[in-house]
Amino acid sequence: MLILAGLLMSAPLPRINTSLYAASSSDKKSSKKKKKSPRKGKSSDASGESAVSDSESLGGGGKRSQGGKFILGNAGLAPQPLIGIGGTFGLIRPNGTIMEGTATMASGKKGYIAARIIHLGARYRFPLFKIGYYAGGVGFRMASGAWNVLSTRGSEYPTSSSLNAVTLDGAVGAQTKFGTFIVTADALGISFPLFKLGVKKSAIQESDVDLDDQQKQQASFDALAAGMNLTIAKIGVGINL
Repeated sequence: MLILAGLLMSAPLPRINTSLYAASSSDKKSSKKKKKSPRKGKSSDASGESAVSDSESLGGGGKRSQGGKFILGNAGLAPQPLIGIGGTFGLIRPNGTIMEGTATMASGKKGYIAARIIHLGARYRFPLFKIGYYAGGVGFRMASGAWNVLSTRGSEYPTSSSLNAVTLDGAVGAQTKFGTFIVTADALGISFPLFKLGVKKSAIQESDVDLDDQQKQQASFDALAAGMNLTIAKIGVGINL
């Protein structure tokens, strides 16, 4: 036993291959680096996605319109020469066009005729240059008027007339904004009757009525109520909703 122990102690110790250990440790470090690299890729992908989303939110040199709503109070010669007041409700679409619903009541005198015209309309507005627009749509006109007709003996007979009409409407104008406030102006508008409804003309039965004056006053009312109407300088002021 003592001889066997002496032989074991005298035997040389085996050498350790340190190169293999160094290689294995370097492999572990590289594997750790590889595991960390996908995180960098994710961050770059995220930044790329944000850049794409930002680029998609831009169009035509600026951010795309997000739409919205607005309401206006209107006043102007609508139709000319009557003074019209009313309101407009608008819906801004993402492509920049505007859908509007309008209601206007105008009253005043044209010659000897006291007239009132109520106009309800729906139209599209399209951008024109920087702040301008042009618009088109349809409407419903309700017109009534009252006047006196002369008699051959110098007296007068009161009479009235009314009619309704479906109209084709158009306008050009401009719009600007001041924060949440909006100012619009139909510089020039046209309303053309497509067909008439519920026409009621004056019917004076007196034998001494001046027929020439009766026809003249009726024609003046018909031109205002059943003809092509012009809108001039119809101003609207309102807010975004």
